Amino acid sequence: ESLNPVAWKISSGLLTHTPLIRKAARTGRPLLLSTGMTGLDEARVAVSVAREAGARELGVFQCTSIYPAPPETLDLRAIPTLSRELSVQVGLSDHSHGILAPALSVALGATMIEKHISLDPNRPSYDHPVSLDPEGFADMIRAIRTAELMMGTGEKVVPQEVQERAHKFLRCLAARRDIRAGSVITADDVAVMRLSANVNGLSPETLGAILGKCARRDIMAFEAITDGDIS
Repeated sequence: ESLNPVAWKISSGLLTHTPLIRKAARTGRPLLLSTGMTGLDEARVAVSVAREAGARELGVFQCTSIYPAPPETLDLRAIPTLSRELSVQVGLSDHSHGILAPALSVALGATMIEKHISLDPNRPSYDHPVSLDPEGFADMIRAIRTAELMMGTGEKVVPQEVQERAHKFLRCLAARRDIRAGSVITADDVAVMRLSANVNGLSPETLGAILGKCARRDIMAFEAITDGDIS
């Protein structure tokens, strides 16, 4: 505490050490809890103890305490589960090789990443083999930022540059053959086509509505049928 840390990190092996969690929470600093050796019930108790002791800024890490952690043990889908069940910010404490898991975890809602870094991952020890060197760490950060961009807003929005081209690719109603002004439009007169010049062609969903109506003008074969062409 005398070193004035920005937060306290409770490692996986200490998650059930509630006296320590209580003491750390009373400092008023942000508290980060790792769940690598426990399940949801233990995590729920730890979060409850921390909150009762006054912790207001809480984070929980999904973690697998295997070094290195095989891909099938990471259970990244636990990230939204922890967020929903505990009502806290959730991150990934990653002991797997590479940078894929952190980027994927962001797509699942992770807001924090813990990853070991080493100037020489080949050094013999418990942690170095699952660490990234500085270049790899930078690659991980770039991958995370790209994942954040890819996530978007969650709304189904057509980008402006796509909208500008969409009229050339979306199908519309067009004349299958020449249609004379005043003639009754039949199914044989109409096709659903992609026309590069189509701007105002009727949507295919309006096909049933125009059958049996009359053409107001001569419509040439392969020409778009617009709302103003039908009476």
